[in-house]
Amino acid sequence: MKMRWLNKLYALFCGYFWLPCPLCGSYFGGHEATGKGIMISWDRSEGICPDCIDETKKYNEEWMKNNPRPGYYL
Repeated sequence: MKMRWLNKLYALFCGYFWLPCPLCGSYFGGHEATGKGIMISWDRSEGICPDCIDETKKYNEEWMKNNPRPGYYL
């Protein structure tokens, strides 16, 4: 079992965010951020929890297929 309450305290006391992951909904802190994210638009993304790294690539590929880049024709 992960000690999520300890991570939450660390995030809150050190000034990191504590938000739900946009893919799975579990809460994670800014100190756990992976550097990867899901695409919101062509110039923005949202961070994900460390457990969702594998799903991110599939999500982003599907997002790019459904949202062609403005000004580019496929």
